[in-house]
Amino acid sequence: MGFWTRKAGRVRIGIQAVKKAILYSAGAAALLAGGMYTVYSSGLLGEIAAKVDRKEEIPLLSKPVALFVSSQSLPSLEETLEKAYQQRGKSSFNLNIYDRNEQLIYSERNLSRTVPATEISPSAGIALQAAEDRYFYQHRGWNVAAAAKAVGEHLFSDKRLRGASTISIQLADFLLPDDSDKWKNKIKEWVFATEIEHVFSKEQILTHYLNLAPFGHADTLNRPIFGIEAAAQYYFNKPAKELNLLESVALMATLQKNNFATKAYRGFQSREVQSREEKFQQRLGSVKYYEELVELSKVILERVKGLEELQGKKLVSHEEYFATLKLLNQGEIHFRENRKCYGPGFDYCEYVQLVLERVNDLHQKFGLQEERNYDIYTYFNPELQQQARETFLKHLQQLRSQFAKSQQEKINGSVVVLDLKTLGLEAIVGGPGINAQDFPSDYLNRAVLRYAPIGSAFKPFVLAAALSDGKTLQSTMLDIPREFIVNNRKYSPANYRGNYTGREMSLLEATITSNNSIYSGLADELRREKGKEYLIGMFNRFGFNFTDFMLSYSIGTKELSLLEVAAAYTPFADGGKSYQFSEGSRNARTIRKIVTDNAVWENVPREETSISPLVAKDVDYALWKVVEEGTGRKARFPGLEVRGKTGSGRASISFIGYEPRLQKLVGVLFASEDHRTIDSFPSSITGGSYAAPLFSEIIRYIREQKLLY
Repeated sequence: MGFWTRKAGRVRIGIQAVKKAILYSAGAAALLAGGMYTVYSSGLLGEIAAKVDRKEEIPLLSKPVALFVSSQSLPSLEETLEKAYQQRGKSSFNLNIYDRNEQLIYSERNLSRTVPATEISPSAGIALQAAEDRYFYQHRGWNVAAAAKAVGEHLFSDKRLRGASTISIQLADFLLPDDSDKWKNKIKEWVFATEIEHVFSKEQILTHYLNLAPFGHADTLNRPIFGIEAAAQYYFNKPAKELNLLESVALMATLQKNNFATKAYRGFQSREVQSREEKFQQRLGSVKYYEELVELSKVILERVKGLEELQGKKLVSHEEYFATLKLLNQGEIHFRENRKCYGPGFDYCEYVQLVLERVNDLHQKFGLQEERNYDIYTYFNPELQQQARETFLKHLQQLRSQFAKSQQEKINGSVVVLDLKTLGLEAIVGGPGINAQDFPSDYLNRAVLRYAPIGSAFKPFVLAAALSDGKTLQSTMLDIPREFIVNNRKYSPANYRGNYTGREMSLLEATITSNNSIYSGLADELRREKGKEYLIGMFNRFGFNFTDFMLSYSIGTKELSLLEVAAAYTPFADGGKSYQFSEGSRNARTIRKIVTDNAVWENVPREETSISPLVAKDVDYALWKVVEEGTGRKARFPGLEVRGKTGSGRASISFIGYEPRLQKLVGVLFASEDHRTIDSFPSSITGGSYAAPLFSEIIRYIREQKLLY
């Protein structure tokens, strides 16, 4: 390095030193001008204020702050603490979910709970100091050097005032109401922090802080989570006294950003889902928050070592420190994987999660968020739920055995069971992943969140549109290969296995045999004669949300969720009637009523008409013939009159059906999780061969156990 380069380097270093000195000096001058230093050094705020009241002499530098204190009439520390705990306590509420027999299946309580220091893990206090205030034991309320620097930077730049805060100042912020004047608010906090240090020991300050600190919001009703005990229970499913160093560091990292805890937790839940298929995690939060949490946690963990040097003692063991570091380097913060639901394993969790989501929607619409106690009564059938899961897992394993081992875990599915009398959802299976004993948990309820081609199970809606336009089950079309021009491209739907009879075939026979050629020709005819708006409108009468129509939709290529398709079948079993429920769902509901402190909310149905009773009767008859003579024969069971429709696609199979006397509707869907790995199912795998038998077994169980509402 040359002479001039070294000289220039020294000049730059000198300029930086001068600049830093100016910043510190300016900040210190600003603080001294307010008389804050005297209050800081004495820690006798109450005594100074009392002297002002008695008109006694006080030190000269204390007069400005004493006058400020007396003019502001700051409340007593005891009063503010009591009010703060009362306010935090308002976030605590009791939420109970009951099944159809009014037996408890889920309970969520106490999102705010105060615990003594003996019930808080020492690692929480250590992590808090490392994250927020490394010099906590070296100052008496606020850090003079840090405050001076922060004020100086604020005065000499456009930066907002930050970096001056300590744990005591932040605790004062929890206690004092906000003032519109930010500077006045800061001064109040600094003054109050001195009083806090004068009254409480350092350990007491840490305890109050950890009991009052906000840790994001719960999924249910968006309730704030206050205090280390509530946070430990919500994020890690354990009491605060059992938090380890990794968990403590992660929780303290979340304090640095508003509601960062909730976002990071949701990101943790969806990280596996996002790596498979991005669309699955649209409502689950972003993985980036979880990744950012890991990086922040590493920084705080590193500061723990510096904290030990400052305090001159060992705070964490060598083994725990490096075990924590190893997990963070691997990107592993072990939040709880699943909600704690009653029942065998996690059998009830899908239903509970769906109910909680519906409650979240309702509280905004009906103002339920102001209540303290919620008793939610549902249509959930525990016996049917457990049987549906066991039956589903058995049939899923049978289906997976048809694929290579490397592909087996890529096959998944879901089941829903509806009661046709009440239109209540009685059971819902979201696929393995919920059950920790089966496959790694990703907590994806595929019955609701997995959108897949439903296949020919969509054809009854096309049939209903044609019958509503004047056609009959005896109307005929030619069974021949067809070719359409769609968006300047050829579209040639083929019959299953490519077979064509070349003759006129009735719509009833086309439904029984699930003929793609005739159904695509039927949809094309309706589109040309009535316009695609007619088809869109007809489909949306059943509860769908179509904004466009493509010919391929007529044979089930549009991706839909199992629950919405299954619910859309209910008008076929009920004379064409459909219902809109207060909870926002169409033709299916989870909640019967919600009882709160001040009101009873009923999930009232509003009756509508999807199709005429005659059309519903014809579609119902066609679905019966599908099971008796067609592709759904494996859904038959002696003594029952099953109706239903199979669906078979490139990478999904389905069966949706119902039994009028049992008043139950069951939907089954199996689908590939990764279309890049499994391009198409073998021709031997159809909705009739694998989905229909699962339906039949569930219906048989319902009849044998007489699980009627």
